[in-house]
Amino acid sequence: RYYAQFEQKYLAEQRRSEFPIINQMHEIETQADFPTSLSIGIGVGGSSFSHIQSLAEEAMDLALGRGGDQVVIKHESGDIEYFGGSLPTVEKRNKGRARIMAHALMQLVKSSDRVFIMGHARPDLDSIGAAIGMYTFAKSAGVSTDIILDNVGTAIDIIYEAALKTGRYSFISGEKAEQLATENTLVILVDSHIPAIAEYPPILQQVKRIAVIDHHRKSKDAVENPTLMHMETYASSASELVTELLQYAVDKSDIDKFDADALLAGITVDTKGFAINTGVRTFDAASWLRRMGADNANVRSFFKLKLDFVKKKSNIMANAEILGGGVAVAYTKDSDPAMQILVAQAADELLDVRGVHTAFAAGRGKDLTMVSARSLGQVNVQTVMEKLGGGGHLNIAAAQVEEGPEEAIARVVSVMREAGLL
Repeated sequence: RYYAQFEQKYLAEQRRSEFPIINQMHEIETQADFPTSLSIGIGVGGSSFSHIQSLAEEAMDLALGRGGDQVVIKHESGDIEYFGGSLPTVEKRNKGRARIMAHALMQLVKSSDRVFIMGHARPDLDSIGAAIGMYTFAKSAGVSTDIILDNVGTAIDIIYEAALKTGRYSFISGEKAEQLATENTLVILVDSHIPAIAEYPPILQQVKRIAVIDHHRKSKDAVENPTLMHMETYASSASELVTELLQYAVDKSDIDKFDADALLAGITVDTKGFAINTGVRTFDAASWLRRMGADNANVRSFFKLKLDFVKKKSNIMANAEILGGGVAVAYTKDSDPAMQILVAQAADELLDVRGVHTAFAAGRGKDLTMVSARSLGQVNVQTVMEKLGGGGHLNIAAAQVEEGPEEAIARVVSVMREAGLL
């Protein structure tokens, strides 16, 4: 790690050229089987040298938390700029770290009087799968545990009903959790690290003990000072991370077949059936879940859709347009409460079209326009969605905007052109 101090005029020059040193590093040849990369954190506008250094260190933590290979500039005002981040993250996790995290989290659970688990708002199969896995993790310690779930949408209605039928899991509302929470209550947030998009944000303001388990690139709006944070951008999904934690801290006899089904479904949805974002550890996790009783037929049943939903998705696909450079866009002027899932699946399926490596789909939800982005790796869709106020991963990202779907897609196209991607 190196430190440097320089005048702001040089920063302006680098900002205009978008820090070419990041791409120049990729050209360095090494014996390693992955490209050389560089991460830079820059602090701007501090009241003293120590303040500027603190801003720079926070920027560096953010750059590394987002997978590295990028420049992050943090201003005294709190504004943050991102440059680079075009390389896919390379799997660097080791079993030692996962084991340490598992035991640390178990100790945290055992020292709590109650545990609440929740994912992000409008949960998908990875969010609910990880929550179900963490429920078993916490219950194995003999601690009262509940999953906070206020909204059951199209993406999880089947698995939710199946979970209720087992009689194994406790689901409660956010308001009920607020009533039950004490100073010694632990909240485990899975598949997200941003309070604003959690299933029930107020509970994070109420409790003092928060653990975060997530695989997304770190945002500037992350939970502040969590008791424990297990963030691995190299993981395919939150369900993969939870699977590893279960292996190291929970006896196999405490793990139910439904836990395994739910976690495998979570991994499956975020990897598009093991087609993207997979590493050796992803397949190790899936193999272990199969040994725990996961059934592919059960997992597939969680993905079944109603005919009406399929027709709505087909309507979005029918309006698709392929732009230059392998980019496809699609939108619908219709509105639907399940639009977030509709556009996500539409963008997924657009990647199956010949010649398409990046896809964007948009449609109006209840109050906002949902924009979903998918990529096979040629384009970092996370940086594109961040320009719209969203975020995600290099391959999978999304945003919610005020304007209509047509205007939202126009903004996406504009961002792509400004970045030289179209």
